[in-house]
Amino acid sequence: MLLASSATQNGSERSISRMHLPQLDGLRGIAILAVISHHFGFHPPSWIDWGPVGPNLFFALSGYLITVSLWKLREKGDIKGLGFGWLLAKFHAHRIVRLLPPIVVLLILGGAWGLPEYRSTWMWHITFLTNMFIVWNDTWVGSLSHFWSLSVQEQFYLLWPLVLLVPRVCFPWAMLGVIIFAGLFRLDYILEGRSELARWFLLPASLDAFAAGGLVAWMQVRGWGGVARSRKWAWLPWGGAVGALAFSRYLRFLPDTHPGTAAVEWFECLFFCWLLLCLVEAPQSWTVRFLAITPLRFVGKVSYGVYVFHALIAVVFASWLDAVGLHAEQHSLLRTLVLSAISIAVATASWKWFEQPLRDQIQKWYQPLDEWASRMAIGFRALLNKGNGEPSGT
Repeated sequence: MLLASSATQNGSERSISRMHLPQLDGLRGIAILAVISHHFGFHPPSWIDWGPVGPNLFFALSGYLITVSLWKLREKGDIKGLGFGWLLAKFHAHRIVRLLPPIVVLLILGGAWGLPEYRSTWMWHITFLTNMFIVWNDTWVGSLSHFWSLSVQEQFYLLWPLVLLVPRVCFPWAMLGVIIFAGLFRLDYILEGRSELARWFLLPASLDAFAAGGLVAWMQVRGWGGVARSRKWAWLPWGGAVGALAFSRYLRFLPDTHPGTAAVEWFECLFFCWLLLCLVEAPQSWTVRFLAITPLRFVGKVSYGVYVFHALIAVVFASWLDAVGLHAEQHSLLRTLVLSAISIAVATASWKWFEQPLRDQIQKWYQPLDEWASRMAIGFRALLNKGNGEPSGT
């Protein structure tokens, strides 16, 4: 994970060191447990059911990580004399190697189990267009419906490099503009009576969560984390953030046709902004210490596999759970705990014995080609500079 950003455009910016933040793994762990619990049928009182909130939390975290990663990639390209486009292509290639193999395995297993959606819609899922399929057909895709959020994230990754065209001084205003645009997009769909699935599952509807994460990256670079570290003043934004989250919970449970639901993500984003800023800027806070505990970090580490496999696991083990008396209606909590444990075990096995070895092997095959292509890119760029009359070292 790249948690770094160059911030050298002016003296008022500071650089973010490259490091791994275990508390962000813990945050992933909380989010994935909330999501799969909701999908497994455990629904606590609405005010504490974080299942519907989980995807936006993942989006905000992705917005933060990809923004600082893009800034670091641009700096790396300048230092090594490589074009940013080349490094970005490598970045996306690494993501495909990371994301696609578990999806392919899942589709094979689901097809072998005889589930029709795995056989008839597989192309939509491996191309990360599940959300488009759902909106286009105005229907769910059975136990593959949860892939909508993976599709939204991958579409975001393809779009977000455009933020590098935004001057750093204008960056927060650009993020605020994206946040406003996303809310207006949702409001338009509500007022015009358009598809509710489109209102939730198209990329523009989720852009404010991603932009909230990008805004945190900018705030970190600009040194705004002092408030998060202040024992005297931190309680004030914490109170506002919790209040915004509570109000978003109220809005979320209004009828879907109510215009107020278009602002749900706005108030959630206020909370996410403050939470992320505290996690990256206040390492001694109680929030960081809680999220850095080993079990949450471990679940967060394998959260991708948990998310990919959990819906199929629910289908495969449904009959067995019913046979042993763990019916969804009477024992939803215990059933959820069993399914969650199985999902984590499967994701752990996938990571340890399939995903990680495959990535290591591909890296061995890929490294000589990467080195050769990098030298070619540097030589080609030097040739272009020479042709333009510029010194080859620029």
